[in-house]
Amino acid sequence: MSHHRQGRDMSHHWQGRDVTEEELPGLIDGLVAEAGRVTAEPTPVQDILAACGRVAADLADPGSELHRRLTDAGVGAEEVHDLAVAMTPDALRLRLARELGDRVAPGTFRRPDPLRTVYECWAPLGVLVHVAPSNAPAVGVLSVVEGLLTGNLNVLKVAGGVPSPALTVVPALCRADPGGAVARRTAVLAVPSSRRDILGPLYACADGVAVWGGEEAERDITAQVSPGCRVVAWGHRLSFAYLTPEAAGDDATLAALARDIDRFGQQACSSPQVVYLDTEGLAGDGTGSGSGDDAALRGFRDTPAM
Repeated sequence: MSHHRQGRDMSHHWQGRDVTEEELPGLIDGLVAEAGRVTAEPTPVQDILAACGRVAADLADPGSELHRRLTDAGVGAEEVHDLAVAMTPDALRLRLARELGDRVAPGTFRRPDPLRTVYECWAPLGVLVHVAPSNAPAVGVLSVVEGLLTGNLNVLKVAGGVPSPALTVVPALCRADPGGAVARRTAVLAVPSSRRDILGPLYACADGVAVWGGEEAERDITAQVSPGCRVVAWGHRLSFAYLTPEAAGDDATLAALARDIDRFGQQACSSPQVVYLDTEGLAGDGTGSGSGDDAALRGFRDTPAM
C-alpha cells in the first residue's frame, strides 16, 4: 500500500506515489521496460471502469474532499460536474462500444468481411505521453483515462509552477483501484516545457504523444520524439457561438457567454472568437442592443483574472 500526503498536491506523481524531481531521470530511464511489462498484461478494463466510477461519484458530491479541493483550486463547479459525468462507467462504456465495438480487449481478432480472409485487431502503443493544456482542467485527466482503457502506460505532462487539477484527480484515481492496475499505468509530471533535460528523454522513449497546444508546441515536441513515434496534435481551433433571438434576450446566457470569452482570452475551444446572432424575427433594429449589453458587460467584469 503506497502512502500519500494529504492536504496538498505534490509536484509529481509516479505509479501511485509522490516523487521528487531528482527521482524523475531514473524513473524515465525505466519507462520502456516498464511499458513492456504493463502491455504484456491483460488490460483490466473492468477495474479501470470501477475506479473511474468511484472518482466520478466523489466529483459529483459537493461535500466530498475531492470536489472541495478542486473548487478551492479554482476549478468551476460546472467543470467538475462535467468531468464527473464524463468519468462515469456508463459514459465510458458507451465510448468503448462506439469506438471499439466488440473489440474492447486488445489482441482480439475480428473478421470484418466474411467473404475475405482479412482479420484485424488493435494493440496498445506502449508509452503514451499526454501534454495537457492549462486552460482546460478536465482534458488531461480524460486523456489519461482513454490511455488506460486502451492498455497503455500513461505519462501526463502538466504545466510546472502552477497548481494542476490533474495532480489531485489522477492520484485519487489510483487510490480508487485497490488492485493497483491504474497506479502501475499512470504518472503525472508538473514540468515546464523549457525543461528539455527532463522532457527530452521522456519524449524520446514515447511511442505516442497527444499534444494540446499551438503549432509551436507541436513542432517543439515533434523535434524531440524518436522516429516512428505518433504525435497526435490537438491544436487551436476556431470556436464560435450562435445565439438565437431568444438567447440574445436572456441576460444569464449573455453573461455566461462573456465569461467564456474572457476566461480563456479566446484561446480555447470553449472561448469563442466569433459570435453569430440570428437576427430573423429579432425585435427593433436587429442589433440586439439593450439590457443584454449590460448583462454581457457584467459577465466580463465578474470573470476572475486567470
